[in-house]
Amino acid sequence: MAPVATLGIDLETFSSNDIKYGVYKYVDAPDFEILLCGFAFDDEPVEVLDLTKTGGQFPQWFIDALYDDRILKTAFNANFEMTCFRKYFPDMPTECWECSSILALYNSLPTGLANVAQILKLGEDKQKDARGKALINYFSKPCKPSLINGGRTRYYPKDAPDKWATYIEYNRQDVVVERAIRHKLLRYKPSETEHKYWLLDQWINGNGARINQTLVNNAISMSSEYKARLTEEARRLTGLPNPNSVIQLKGWVEKRLKRPLRGLAKQDIADLLATPLDETTARVLRIRQLLGKTSVQKYKAMQEAVTSDGRVHGMFQFYGAMRTGRWAGRIVQLHNLPRNNMESEELDSARNLVLANDLDGLELCFENVPDTLSQLVRTAIIPADGSRFLVQDFSAIEARVISWLSHEEWRREVFAKNGDIYCASASSMFKVPVEKHGINGHLRAKGKIAELALGYQGSIGALKAMGADRMGLKDEELQDIVKKWRASSPHIPQLWANVEACAFNAVLQLRGAKSGYRPCTLDADPKLAVVVERLSHVRPETIGRYKDLIHNAGLDDKKHLIIGALANLRRVAQLNMGFKEEHPRPWFLPGSPSIGFQCQDDRLLVKLPSGRLLIYLHPLIERNRFDRDALTYEGLEQTTRKWGRLETYGGKLVENITQACARDSLAAAMLRLKEAGYRILMHVHDEVIMERPEGEGSLEEVKKLMCMNEPWEEGLIKNSDGFEGYYYMKD
Repeated sequence: MAPVATLGIDLETFSSNDIKYGVYKYVDAPDFEILLCGFAFDDEPVEVLDLTKTGGQFPQWFIDALYDDRILKTAFNANFEMTCFRKYFPDMPTECWECSSILALYNSLPTGLANVAQILKLGEDKQKDARGKALINYFSKPCKPSLINGGRTRYYPKDAPDKWATYIEYNRQDVVVERAIRHKLLRYKPSETEHKYWLLDQWINGNGARINQTLVNNAISMSSEYKARLTEEARRLTGLPNPNSVIQLKGWVEKRLKRPLRGLAKQDIADLLATPLDETTARVLRIRQLLGKTSVQKYKAMQEAVTSDGRVHGMFQFYGAMRTGRWAGRIVQLHNLPRNNMESEELDSARNLVLANDLDGLELCFENVPDTLSQLVRTAIIPADGSRFLVQDFSAIEARVISWLSHEEWRREVFAKNGDIYCASASSMFKVPVEKHGINGHLRAKGKIAELALGYQGSIGALKAMGADRMGLKDEELQDIVKKWRASSPHIPQLWANVEACAFNAVLQLRGAKSGYRPCTLDADPKLAVVVERLSHVRPETIGRYKDLIHNAGLDDKKHLIIGALANLRRVAQLNMGFKEEHPRPWFLPGSPSIGFQCQDDRLLVKLPSGRLLIYLHPLIERNRFDRDALTYEGLEQTTRKWGRLETYGGKLVENITQACARDSLAAAMLRLKEAGYRILMHVHDEVIMERPEGEGSLEEVKKLMCMNEPWEEGLIKNSDGFEGYYYMKD
């Protein structure tokens, strides 16, 4: 049902809990309250409700609007407003909310109201009020009591009426800016399916993950005590007042060794310990190593973020990876938790020792205490009483997706038979049978790093990043691996080229230039090239008349590929002859008519099989530092977090498309799991962690639901694996 009105909202609030631990912790504070509520229906003037004048009470007509599913509620970071309102109105429905921050992320814009308004070049009257930060610090956060402020712990409107009046105007302006952003971006609004995924995300964040607070608190205190023990031992052995000082310790070691040292970085210490050393020096250096591993930041994040229900909420950012739409981690950062490498019996034993706060026992049984505590971080996450975890993880989903997109059939056959892709890849590369722990098993490692590093046009540098140097592989061997891998999977390099060509042609068409890039397929079957050549003059819409020709060539299964190639080849010819398209059509990826490239409104749009769009802003074809044509666009640089012009290429575009398809598969699977009654608490990369009462649900059902294909996934071969347990771990 179409909404009868849109209600834009922005809140200003107070809480003694720091917002850096998420809105759920923020709202959980006993003193949390809504101070101001700016709002506007449709394009009407913005009004502000001052809740400090009404005892925190909202007018009934406003409450009615919050509950009315005919009224669409919007906010820039709607999760904040929704969570705040649900503290006041716990049963408030959320289905009729939309988030304009997600709208911005979908359009490949950054987070932050001010940033988005600036990049969109909204008028001066639609920019965020720069006075906001100071006003938030004044009215929305506690203050330290002092003689100057009269012992206050917070400031009220009566303490600074002029500032409060400014705060009201600041609140009003945020609604103006949010509305302007929304109007500007509505043409490229996420689909109804994406809205369902966003609501799913709100549900998962609201569920939260239960924390074993005894384990967390003990791990922090044991780490602190262990660090103190090591420091005292180092002080006794060295006689240094501060053995944690790099300068002091370096001087002490140099004196012992009677030679200068390069430094005491991690690798420097490892190199020194590999040489003959006296017992005291070796012990001091090992202490230095251990002290370098005593971080308990993940435990501290859990400790600080846990709410009164014993859970951490809000750990996932919907569309956090703007280029692909994948989720990003927040607060505890579940996406980069340390792995646990211990066997399950060892893990249980170590965990029980920490729960008992037995540092001596932990040190006796597990010599490396910091590493042990690090491996136990995941296990601090536990299910509700009477429930257990069901954990299921997609197997090699990106490798499966790229094989599906590229039509690399031998790889698809491996996946269909649940084979080992690393062995199969090595076998294809080196033309010998390869079995894990069997014949030519030593080649599997080369197949593995090739699979992990080379799928997105990586080369020697990518192999080194995956640990090729640590395997003892030389540059000549690495070049040979790159060559053999690309030769063994020729459809994947062709996919890079075709994706780049389609993107280039879409941008050239936008800029009014002649198209010069020919996306086509170089299939290993020479019969295909003959058919394409014979049909190159045929209108794509009449290709069906030539089905006999395709059939006689034995290429019925590749009809879609032929049509895609011909359509694009014909359009290249038309454009190069000066043909003008009044309404430019998408360039379709040969072999995948569901992936299209089109430019509109100075945006490069890549339509995925799911129907979702990947958006690249202000695309250009420019000469790069290698003096070749390159696609550039405006975006957020990942390392500097600055907005600027970025360069991409075929392999990188394929990476974006592949990861985006994998994300869509995960989102669809999680929605199916929710509808089947599984309570999802977390999802880490391609893994889903669910909580289910004892005796309900099963791994078999979960696997079936995970691997089920949506209509747009036809032909994608999926598999998953999982386990049940009473704490989270990496199985």
